[in-house]
Amino acid sequence: MAGVKYAAGGIDQDTVALLGDLPDGFEVLAGDDAYASPMLALGAAGAILASAHLATTRFVELASAWEAGDVPRARALGHALARVSAAAFEEPNPTVIKAVLHARGRIPTADVRLPLLPATGGSAARTLRSLAGL
Repeated sequence: MAGVKYAAGGIDQDTVALLGDLPDGFEVLAGDDAYASPMLALGAAGAILASAHLATTRFVELASAWEAGDVPRARALGHALARVSAAAFEEPNPTVIKAVLHARGRIPTADVRLPLLPATGGSAARTLRSLAGL
């Protein structure tokens, strides 16, 4: 088995062509958090996503919904999770994700290494609000 984490910054004709005609034994994993749902809808086998640390169960539900063909559920989850991802990437990764994990008591500190600076409170608050909306 071989594959690739596909993080091209969007979905274009090359993405559609690749997922529409995958070679035998080759899989594509979505790598851009905000595009996970459409990538799964197009046939990606899964995803490698930083924002999945914030809503792991929901991202699993998203993949399962697309796999099961539950389009209404997958679309709703995909839109909600894209909002979470957009908020989490308002500042350089992983600053907002670390701030949110710290705010939720999941990690002991939100510190990041230089040259990064900690996330502002606004980005973390918007991400927390998006998560609450799940």
